[in-house]
Amino acid sequence: MTESGEASSSRRPGTPPKVLSSNQGDSIVSARGTPRSVKANAGDYLQHHVAADVMKEMADEMHECPLENFLDDYAPFHPSPKSIDAALQYYTDTGKLVKSNNHPGGVVWADFQLSPSDSKRKENENRVFAHLQAIVDDLRQLECFEEGVNKPREPQFHYLSCPNNWMAGEIKGTNFRVDACITSNPGSKTVVLAETAVVAEFKKSGKNEGPYQNRRQLVSAANQIMNDDPRRTWIYGITIEDTMMSVWYFCRSHSVKSAAFNFTTDIKTFIHVFMSFLYATPEEIGYDPTIHRELYDNKFHYIYELKTDEGTKYFRTIEPLFNSRVLCITGRKTRVWRAIEVRGSGDFAAKDGASEIALKDVWLEVDADTEKQNQDKVFDALEQLDEKAYSWATGSLYNRLKEAIQKRRYRNYFMEIKYDTVLPGTKPLSTAATVAPDLLLHPRDVVPMPTTPATTSMPTKASGNIISSSSQVNASSDLSVGPPRPPGKPKFPRVYQVRKHYRLVYGQVGHSLDQAKDIGSSFVAVGHAFVGLVLLYLARWVHRDVSVGNIILVEVGNMVQGKLSDLEYAKKFGTSSAGGDPKTGTPFFMPVEIHNSEHLYNPPTAKNPKSKSPGPVDPFFRSTLPEPPAADSPPPLESPPEDEPPALLFRFQHDLESLWWIIIWILLRRVMDPNTSKNLGDIFVPDYTPGHDRTRFFKKTFRSQLRSVVPSRLIKSIDDLDNFRAELYNFSVSGEMFYRADDPVVYTDIYNGVWESLVSFVLQVKDLNNEFPLHNGFRRGVDPQVGQSRPRLSGSEDTGPPLKKAKGGKKKEVEGEQRVTGSQMAKKGVPVLHMRV
Repeated sequence: MTESGEASSSRRPGTPPKVLSSNQGDSIVSARGTPRSVKANAGDYLQHHVAADVMKEMADEMHECPLENFLDDYAPFHPSPKSIDAALQYYTDTGKLVKSNNHPGGVVWADFQLSPSDSKRKENENRVFAHLQAIVDDLRQLECFEEGVNKPREPQFHYLSCPNNWMAGEIKGTNFRVDACITSNPGSKTVVLAETAVVAEFKKSGKNEGPYQNRRQLVSAANQIMNDDPRRTWIYGITIEDTMMSVWYFCRSHSVKSAAFNFTTDIKTFIHVFMSFLYATPEEIGYDPTIHRELYDNKFHYIYELKTDEGTKYFRTIEPLFNSRVLCITGRKTRVWRAIEVRGSGDFAAKDGASEIALKDVWLEVDADTEKQNQDKVFDALEQLDEKAYSWATGSLYNRLKEAIQKRRYRNYFMEIKYDTVLPGTKPLSTAATVAPDLLLHPRDVVPMPTTPATTSMPTKASGNIISSSSQVNASSDLSVGPPRPPGKPKFPRVYQVRKHYRLVYGQVGHSLDQAKDIGSSFVAVGHAFVGLVLLYLARWVHRDVSVGNIILVEVGNMVQGKLSDLEYAKKFGTSSAGGDPKTGTPFFMPVEIHNSEHLYNPPTAKNPKSKSPGPVDPFFRSTLPEPPAADSPPPLESPPEDEPPALLFRFQHDLESLWWIIIWILLRRVMDPNTSKNLGDIFVPDYTPGHDRTRFFKKTFRSQLRSVVPSRLIKSIDDLDNFRAELYNFSVSGEMFYRADDPVVYTDIYNGVWESLVSFVLQVKDLNNEFPLHNGFRRGVDPQVGQSRPRLSGSEDTGPPLKKAKGGKKKEVEGEQRVTGSQMAKKGVPVLHMRV
């Protein structure tokens, strides 16, 4: 069977996909040498248009395993040898197996005495493999015992040959067919993803591109099913090329293919495989027994069970708040639902007095701390603080912190978790499995995402064959549409840890910052998020993934409260990293140092003792104010120490830089037409490294570039954002601070200075809702795929504020362009602005 549809040449970005940044057992939260890879997603595109991208994205999670080990480690269960022998005898007695001196084992399927690729066979591919229907159906008529168990099993699944049946799902993009499947509902003309337990793809020939096409169709289908159905812990697949059959296992930890066997002559293995599928329980074949797909009020909803200290609670999903169509299967696969507590497992009506909540469903490394554990540790640390802990803060920031700490209101700045539960996860990687990325790679098959959703001959709408009775129909596509990783061997070593299934309930429901309705609530929420980051600093924690998706806007009365969420990858500052598999970050908002895996400061070396920091402390900073150390800071360093420079860690200023990038993204992608920022270069690109444009934008050209594109009404506010940036940049390129970066005390001035700049900025823009209605954040054009070139800005890089000619032909600085940071203003006694955020 072949896929339908065409592909065009470009890809559309929105907000960013995640990237991976891992710590392979380091003793500190290290960013240097950390693996990162783009977690791209399919957005609204039809699945066959992104099938080749799925292959490239999933290449480095693939493994290959000897057949015997695969069956031992991955099969749903093990049919007893007695059951397999009885089935073999049945096939012989009924004539479905015939003796043959030309085949190993002396027997062969009667319908496959000629191999599928034999030129003497006049049947097409569909007819050749349609013979499997009767063969597999017969297994349901026999007794099947699990090895070591005396009670026979009941068959719970059916084999269905369905090469002409379109599949239907509950999310966008389902526009394909599979050759066969193992299903719980064999009577439907439309094959529903949620009812499909195993997918199968067949080719008459194992030569040329047949195996690759088979794998592409299989892996793409498995990917869409895992994105569509929240109940899946894993999914199985089958491929046949000519006479050779392989079995596949896909989960959130890794994916693995068995070595191939000849299904026409290795009859016992064939029986073993299909018996283990047909007679498996739903849990064994990959369905989570604590999530139920139920029809309520004429729509399918999911009922989540959560075991709590108050007993088992049941929550019915209302609609998805976030559901990413990621192009790979491994990883967190975060889902967030609007949900409500219901009366019980069989009564799906809302519980009396229940309010809507947000339910989060995610896959974590087995030894990683959960978000609830991290949040509790942060709250415990904040509970122990006294006024001395924030006495360094000035003006309204001091008042904010005092209220949060003394009145125990720090919880208002975080999405507080009411309940959570951890469930068993994926199967462990077989010790016999070996990494095999080449299974999915084809150098000649490059099918980039189309610019717009393409049409198809499929008799349904362009968004794919969506089940109209699904509560997921109105799901928003993911925040981002990014490129897949370049094809090739795994770029970084991976551990492929078992992943556990984690879900939690937030006490409130809101929407992420990228979905804010107006400019005022957007930047007020940013102000709240800043206070949340200061509270994390007081607790001595770093967030490490500040993004538009992790700042949640919750309506409180007639006001909006911004709250930090997603503390799964937050870490105690300076502590070790749990787990070896990659952790998530967001490249659009990733700090330049972390993104580049390189310090901005260039320390002196033995070979180059006169090495300086890169240029002046800040190209727009023209101040003669002294820089005395804080009263409780260590004395200034007279010269750099002779030992090794500090490792590149994720530090407190990096969380603040992520917040700065969020503001820039809102301005360029939501306040302004997203297409107007294209001339600024590759500032927001979901890639492994930030590139020259992004680094230069932060270090040198931000102010002049942004002034050239923003409306005149916003130009004055750019100065505040430049002050914000200067605080971070000055700190990062200061040799004195470079060698003190592990001491939390040295960061206090940054928080005061950034707060001053942020207050001034928000006061200027928060009432401009009518002047600047927000765009959706997506460009009409496209960003390039990884590796493509982009137009660069003409002219030389900025090295300072704009200059104008003075008398006599000389240039002088434009009056009023000096950059003085907020922390210096505070030291000089400049009054502190107050902001009601």
